[in-house]
Amino acid sequence: MPNYKLSYFDVRALAEPARIIFALFDVSFEDHRVSVEEWNKLKQRTPYGQLPVLEVDGVEIGQSMSITRYLARKFGERDYVLQFQKAVSSYAIEMKKINNFA
Repeated sequence: MPNYKLSYFDVRALAEPARIIFALFDVSFEDHRVSVEEWNKLKQRTPYGQLPVLEVDGVEIGQSMSITRYLARKFGERDYVLQFQKAVSSYAIEMKKINNFA
């Protein structure tokens, strides 16, 4: 099984759909909660200068929707997962809208 590391701030927002997918499929992952101080040092090394970032065996995936889609496809080979994927995508889109106002 691959090693997963999800990096995001210590809030329920753009990385939450990925956390939900990991929990739903009982997949262990490192939930790296980034502090403001750490973010100032980390920002230039992240894809697009943004969080969340999912690292899969050393390969980084940026952008919350890309991460959500990757995980849903990776673990989602059952019919009910398609419904879940739609719900998670909707949640992620709404969180992105809220984030754009902040």
